[in-house]
Amino acid sequence: MNITLMEHIESYLDGNINRTELEELVAPEEIATLDENIDWFKRSKLAVEVAGLQEQLKEIVSQEEEKKEETKVISIKKNYQTWYWAAASVVILVAAFFGIYNKQGNLYDQHLYTDPGLPVLMSQSDQYQLYDAMSYYSEGNYEVAAQKLTTLGKTSDASDTVSYYLGASLLYQGKVDEAVTNLEKVQNVTSSAFKEKADWLLVLANLKEEKIEEVKSDLSKILSNKEHQFYSEATKLESNLN
Repeated sequence: MNITLMEHIESYLDGNINRTELEELVAPEEIATLDENIDWFKRSKLAVEVAGLQEQLKEIVSQEEEKKEETKVISIKKNYQTWYWAAASVVILVAAFFGIYNKQGNLYDQHLYTDPGLPVLMSQSDQYQLYDAMSYYSEGNYEVAAQKLTTLGKTSDASDTVSYYLGASLLYQGKVDEAVTNLEKVQNVTSSAFKEKADWLLVLANLKEEKIEEVKSDLSKILSNKEHQFYSEATKLESNLN
């Protein structure tokens, strides 16, 4: 990772720019590994903070050892207690961070729903462009699928099918803001066959961005309907969040 990319990621994590702005700043070839680099940067930043605490710990112990000549037995006990509590603080900090970080990071993967796509039926010539896009989607080539679906989405008769699979393709690439825009179009069509899937992918989109309050709000809507396709998953996720 180069210094420029690190500076952009730091600015993103500090809230100075959003995800879309970040992706506009980085090189095209860096987009595919952007989430991995963000993850690495977060962990590296924590390691630096922990290293700073360790230096403080050494200084505390060193200062206490200088005083031990006054009363050897008392001093040793005092040094041990100081070292113990300082070390415990470092351990608690690291354990708490990685426990929370890993839990939130893994929740997205644990509850991820990867839509398999539509059956590719090229014989339906009137739907050729859609099924052409879906052939790439079903192969996991979400980048090309999104490009083709974006073109379809600009037509006057763009369907909820196009919006849904475009949103899914973007989400699986990590382009959360763009994904949300398309998935919300589907969510607002109550008669859409993809509405409940869109409901769940929007939960995942907010979870990926660690917008926990939005996740809880979206979950409450799903949990209000026991017949919802993702009711069971929503129950599990709510339990994990709590």
